[in-house]
Amino acid sequence: MSAITNFIDNGGNVMVAASSDVGDPLRELATECGLEFDETNTAVIDHLNYDVSDEGKVFWEWMFILKIMYQLSLGMHFPE
Repeated sequence: MSAITNFIDNGGNVMVAASSDVGDPLRELATECGLEFDETNTAVIDHLNYDVSDEGKVFWEWMFILKIMYQLSLGMHFPE
């Protein structure tokens, strides 16, 4: 988690996406950034502003990036 918060503190941007069942790591990251998720099983849905041509591809690409960032924050290393 410290790798992600250090990245943010040094001017980096992070986009976070979550389901209605937000886990503790995302709650912790939100708290570190001064944000708060509502109770479990709640959702925010924007019915007016969305990309009708996006079939979820962007969401899953960001989830992959977040997974890698989380693994890096745990000290996991990946081959170059």
